Amino acid sequence: MKRKMKIILTYILLSVIFCSSCGDKSRSVAVNTSYEPPEESFCEITALDLDTGEEGAKEVAFSEEDGVCDITEGGTYVLKGDYEGQVRIDAKEYPVHLILENARVKSYHGPALHILSASKVVLTAKEGTENEFQDSPDYGQAGDANGCIYSETDVSINGTGSLLIYGNKKSALSTKGCVKVLEGKIGVQSKKDGIRANDGIFLSPEELEVKSEGNGIVTRKSGKDGKGFLEACGGKISVVAGKNAVLSAGDLFIRDCSLTLKGILSDYSCEGELKIQKGCIANE
Repeated sequence: MKRKMKIILTYILLSVIFCSSCGDKSRSVAVNTSYEPPEESFCEITALDLDTGEEGAKEVAFSEEDGVCDITEGGTYVLKGDYEGQVRIDAKEYPVHLILENARVKSYHGPALHILSASKVVLTAKEGTENEFQDSPDYGQAGDANGCIYSETDVSINGTGSLLIYGNKKSALSTKGCVKVLEGKIGVQSKKDGIRANDGIFLSPEELEVKSEGNGIVTRKSGKDGKGFLEACGGKISVVAGKNAVLSAGDLFIRDCSLTLKGILSDYSCEGELKIQKGCIANE
């Protein structure tokens, strides 16, 4: 009888503790059903991240000479229509809000959206619209750029429209800062990583579908201030990847969402703390 009680108590304890380190890429983990997110997150959600307003917006156009749309000042801009070229943002320390209204951009020389500088860039997929970015297999003089949407700073995505991102050469969405997917129906396909960020990733979309030949959703930089964390806390997320479906260089938090993860190497893996709310991984 005592032995049976000991087994039962052991099982209960295991069901409420977390894996504190998961560098072994384990697909099996105990979960805590009362998990709450930390009070502070490295990728802070601000009013600008959630802004979908068009007041004072300027409609941007592509140069007929080189097929480039240059945005060199902070502010709100509207991009609509089909283009063969590249959107290039170089706004120094100012934020840029880019509203997508049935915008389809196909680049023949590297990234379709190349963000060289800004304090942050917010992409709004306008309600009822379908938007698409597609890069080129030829990156030529694109420098360090390694994605269809490539940024040196934070990128946020909001709005209730749809956005498709195709990485025909490298990653689909890649940034040296944070990626925040806060709304919308987002589709990602890539030759390498689907969504890649150095500092952190925050996911709360309506729907997010990632198909990649490399890692699906990945952070690369861990260290001070919680960098490298990955948090999914809303929506329906599906990832199919040739390597790891979800890979975090820091902590990995999953709650209040539904994830279907299929990776050749692992479904999810992290180098920091792992917290998964029971029932969030749909295919377990």
